[in-house]
Amino acid sequence: MKILYLISTLKNCGPVNVLYDIVRHIDKKKFDIEIVTLSPEHRDSKLEIFYDLGIDVVQLNLSRIKGLFFAEKRVKSQIDKFKPDIIHSHGFRGDILNSKISDGLNSKITTIHNYLFDDYKMRYSILLYRYMVYSHIKALRKINNPITISKSLCSKYQEKNILSSAIANGINEDRYKYEIHDTVHIDQIKKELDIPLDKKVIISVGHLSKLKDPLTTIKGFIESKFNGSFVLLFLGDGEEFDACKRLATGYINIIFKGRVSNVEEYLKISDYFISSSTTEGFGLSLAEAMACGNTPILTDLDVFREIVGDLPAFFFKINDHRQLSRIIDLICVEERTMLQEKISKKVLSKYGSKIMSKKYQDLYLSMNSD
Repeated sequence: MKILYLISTLKNCGPVNVLYDIVRHIDKKKFDIEIVTLSPEHRDSKLEIFYDLGIDVVQLNLSRIKGLFFAEKRVKSQIDKFKPDIIHSHGFRGDILNSKISDGLNSKITTIHNYLFDDYKMRYSILLYRYMVYSHIKALRKINNPITISKSLCSKYQEKNILSSAIANGINEDRYKYEIHDTVHIDQIKKELDIPLDKKVIISVGHLSKLKDPLTTIKGFIESKFNGSFVLLFLGDGEEFDACKRLATGYINIIFKGRVSNVEEYLKISDYFISSSTTEGFGLSLAEAMACGNTPILTDLDVFREIVGDLPAFFFKINDHRQLSRIIDLICVEERTMLQEKISKKVLSKYGSKIMSKKYQDLYLSMNSD
C-alpha cells in the first residue's frame, strides 16, 4: 500500500516530529512511503534523519510565491509517478493541495496540529487570518479523514461542524523516559549542562511566542517568595525571546539556553515542567517532560488535563501570574519521592510513538478496505 506524505518542509517542529515517529515505526512490509516537501529546507531541517530511515523525500524547493503558481502541477506530477493509495497532508499548504489534487473519496487524510481559529488569530493580521481560516476550513471539508491530535481538539472542531477522529501525538520512547539516577549522577549532568546543583529545576520547552505566553511564566516566578530555591530554565527561542530576557534582567536563576538538540538531557535533571500556553492542539513537550518524570505546572486547558489525567499536576488560569506564583511557593516544600517513575510509566503507556504510529497504520488499512 502506497502512502504519500505532503508537508511544507522538514524543519524541526511538532508536526515534523509527529511525521517522523509515524514513518520510523511503519511496517515496511505493508507500506511503501514517500514524502513530498514544498519549500526549501531551513537551517534546522531534520531531512537527514528521514534519509537515515531510508525514506524517499522529494523536494520541490518552491518559494511561497512560486508555490502559488507551480505547486499544484508539481505535486500532481509526483502523484502520477508514485501512484499513492492515500495522501496524508500536514499543515496549511499541504492541506490546501491535498483538497485540490487527490482523487478518490477515501484517499485523503490530514493531521490537524492546532486549533486554527486561535492559532492564526495570534499569528497573522486580521485580513490574513480571515483568508487563512476560510481557505483552511474549506480544504478540511474536502478531506474525508481529518485527524486531530487530541480528543479536546476534536471536540473544538466538532463545535465548528468539522467532524474528525483523534490520534494523540506520540512520545519518542528512546529519548524521553525516566531513568533512576543517584544524586551524584544528577549533579554530574547538571555540571555538564551548567545548571546550579543546589536548586530544583523548573523547565519550559518550546517556542517563545505570544501563544505560549512565557512572560506570564517569568512574572509568576519573579513574584514567588521562594524563587531563590529554583532555577527557571527556558529551552527555545522565538519572537518573545528579547522581551523575556529584558523581564528576567537581574535574576541569575532564570536561564535561557535557546534551541538545543539534547532536550531530553535537560528534562531528566528537571523537577517540574511549566507551560503558560494560551492554546494547544496537544502538548507534546508536556508529554515528553512527564515521560522524563517531571511534575507539570500548567494553564488550565482541556487538552492539558486530558494528557495529565489523574497524575499529579498544578493548574492556573491563563495569564494569571499571581496564581502561578502561589503554586511556586507551594511546590517549594512539596515532596516528590517516588512520583517520577509513576508519572513516566503512565504517560508512556498512553502516548508512546509506537502506539501512535500503529493507530495511523490501522487507519490507512481501514481506508483502503472501504
